[in-house]
Amino acid sequence: MKIFHLIFVFILIALWSCGPSSDEKKIASENYAESISVIKSVNSCDSAYVDLIQNLLQKIQEPDLNKNKQKHKLLTDSINLLDSFYDSLYNKINTSFSKIEKYKSENQSMSIILEAETLLTKYNLVAENNYKLINEKMKEISFPVKDIQYSELLKLSYEADSTLNSAISIFNKNSNSFCKKYSLKDKN
Repeated sequence: MKIFHLIFVFILIALWSCGPSSDEKKIASENYAESISVIKSVNSCDSAYVDLIQNLLQKIQEPDLNKNKQKHKLLTDSINLLDSFYDSLYNKINTSFSKIEKYKSENQSMSIILEAETLLTKYNLVAENNYKLINEKMKEISFPVKDIQYSELLKLSYEADSTLNSAISIFNKNSNSFCKKYSLKDKN
């Protein structure tokens, strides 16, 4: 009977020692917090840009834009805002890359930091390949908008959305796995 108790105690000790140490958990928690922080800040700027685009895509289809000078001017002013929203997003992406690089140089980085870098790279690609073109094409629009112009804008918007949704899903999946591995509470 004593032998079973000893075996049971050894099994418990073995299982307990298999989990991450408190130092590992602390480092993992810091890595997780840093990665979530930079991603949330970029996501916030991206959401503002996307909201403006979606609003513009609806407004440019209104049939009375040529007749209503005030609506036409408001729409033109909103289109001109795209560049500042784009610049804000692009600067936030670059700042976030710098934060990640600084964090990696000063701290022990883990896989979640690499996941954040990968997602930032996707944001950067979408900004350069899709959002920049959307801005250019929006400025070239004549009212009433032509179907081909509108289709091009929708295509670019859809490509950007698909790319980012896929990348964000992968990040979230890997983030959840990271939290489970280190027994962290997922705070995103």
